[in-house]
Amino acid sequence: MNTYKIILVGDGGVGKTTFIKKILTNSFDKAYLSTLGVEVNPIILQEEKVVLNVWDCGGQFRGLEDGYYIGAIGAILMFDKTSKISFRDVEYWKNKIKNVCDDIPIILCGNKKDCKEVVKQEEVNQTHPDMEYVEIATKNENCRHILTRLVQKIRN
Repeated sequence: MNTYKIILVGDGGVGKTTFIKKILTNSFDKAYLSTLGVEVNPIILQEEKVVLNVWDCGGQFRGLEDGYYIGAIGAILMFDKTSKISFRDVEYWKNKIKNVCDDIPIILCGNKKDCKEVVKQEEVNQTHPDMEYVEIATKNENCRHILTRLVQKIRN
């Protein structure tokens, strides 16, 4: 089995850790506990014959994350669809990824599609046409399809 390093980035509180927990345990936790630094979570995708070491990077410590990105071959950049601020900050995170990792595949992920959204899909498509965009609700759906899609992009 191949092993790939994937980074999961975005502002604090957008749902990155909840996304990982949902994939690993199929559970949803309402409590918000900020990730300090980084947590590495191995996820096996049997159908793709790959192990993804997903680096869940805390979003609160801007400027300290560059070292976590080194060696990544794919990224998920997450924002909260109920927060204009987290959407505005997508540009910051995208630039950080590109500065350290050059041209790796990035999937832009809008979380909380099940809540009252303030960021519409049309706005995302107009602002970031260079990234594949996926909407999710970690509360009530399994999100493994995003990882499968990222592996497909890495292999192409």
